[in-house]
Amino acid sequence: MLSTATLDSLYPLRSREVRNTVEYIYSRAGSPINVGDQLFLTVFNVVTSMLWGGTVQGKDRASLGAEFRGVVAEMTELLSKPNVSDFFPGLARFDLQGVVKKMRGLAVKFEQIFEKMIDKRLEADGKGSDGARSGSMECEDFLGFLLKLKDEGDPKTPLTMTHVKALLMVCFSTKT
Repeated sequence: MLSTATLDSLYPLRSREVRNTVEYIYSRAGSPINVGDQLFLTVFNVVTSMLWGGTVQGKDRASLGAEFRGVVAEMTELLSKPNVSDFFPGLARFDLQGVVKKMRGLAVKFEQIFEKMIDKRLEADGKGSDGARSGSMECEDFLGFLLKLKDEGDPKTPLTMTHVKALLMVCFSTKT
């Protein structure tokens, strides 16, 4: 899935995002910019370009980036706080600080983001509500590959939409 040949074929997507960032920074010459925000957005756009190509464009991409960054920031903050349950495992079932409840809420937000992306991709590919593709899908990115694998996969070990979202979550958690 992420072989050298596949990564090489995705070079134009990565190059485009870096070029867009350089153009943006150049256009803002003489005015202050938040470099951290720009770097996060560039990395986010590169990863999303590799994962689901050009499915999301324009304002949707910026709002998705902001939403994703907010969820990542919340999760990072939550993971960095000391948890009483770590020191006293017997208290873990009571979730005294509400860490488990907050993490479940963040997981739901991540799932909603991925559902939004998958739905946009399925609409772009012309897949009907019955789940059948109206045309042949070109496997140009990771999400396309996963959706193709889900549709044409091995019946002994089927790949479900839950599996697809979980794989996207793993990719994002290791890349961002």
